[in-house]
Amino acid sequence: MKNRDFEKTVLQHLPLVKNIAIKIRNTLPKNIELEDLINSGILGLMDAIKKYNEKFGIKFESYASIRIRGAILDELRNLDWLPRSAREKKKEIENAYLELEKKDGIPPTEEKVAEYLGINPKKLRELLFLYRGNNIGSFFASGERNDNGEEIILYYLEDKKEDSPETKTTYNELREALIRAISELPEREKLLISLYYYDELNQKEIGKVMNITESRVSQLRSQAIMRLRAKINEFFKVKRGG
Repeated sequence: MKNRDFEKTVLQHLPLVKNIAIKIRNTLPKNIELEDLINSGILGLMDAIKKYNEKFGIKFESYASIRIRGAILDELRNLDWLPRSAREKKKEIENAYLELEKKDGIPPTEEKVAEYLGINPKKLRELLFLYRGNNIGSFFASGERNDNGEEIILYYLEDKKEDSPETKTTYNELREALIRAISELPEREKLLISLYYYDELNQKEIGKVMNITESRVSQLRSQAIMRLRAKINEFFKVKRGG
C-alpha cells in the first residue's frame, strides 16, 4: 500500500476508532482515560491496514474493528501488569520527550531525554525496551496476533445500532494532530515506521536495512510511539482547556 493510500485509510477510519473506544470506556472504571483507549485504537487500526488481506473473506471494517478492539484490550491488560510506579515512570518519559521538543523546537535525542530525567542513556534504552510491549496495544506486539477466539466474539457482541452524531463527526483536529506528530518524528524513526508499515518489513529485516540489532529496532519503535503518544495526549489536554 502506498503512503498516501495508507494515510487516507487511517483518516477515514478514525471515527470507527473513537466509536469503539467510547463503547469500551463506558464499561470501565472512571480512572481509565478515553484518550488512552483512542491512542491504542489508532495504532490498532494502523496494524489492521498493514495486515489486511481480501482473502480473509470479511470486509476491511470488520477486520479493523477486531484489531482496534484487540489493541485497546491489549493496552488494558498491559496496564494491569505494570505497577503504578512503572506507569508513572512511563508517563514521565513521554512528558520528557514533549517538554524538550517544546523547549528546543526539535525532537530531543536519547541523551537529552536521559539528562532531563537524571539517568544515563543506557538506562533510558533499557526502559524503552521494557515498555516496548506496553506502548499502545498491538502496534508494539512482539508476535503476530491470531484473529479468532475472544476478539471475534467481542466484535460480534458489539452493538450494531447506528452511530451517534458524535461518533460520526470527522474528528478533523485529531487527524491533523496525528499526521503532524508522525511527520515531525526524527528521520531515523520515520524511516523505521515507514519500513514497518509501508514496506511491511519485520523487525529482523528492519534491523538489516538500518544496520542495527533487533533489540535496537524495538527500542526505537518504543521511542517513536512515546513521542506520538505524548503529542496526542497534549492535543487532548489543549482540547479540554487544561
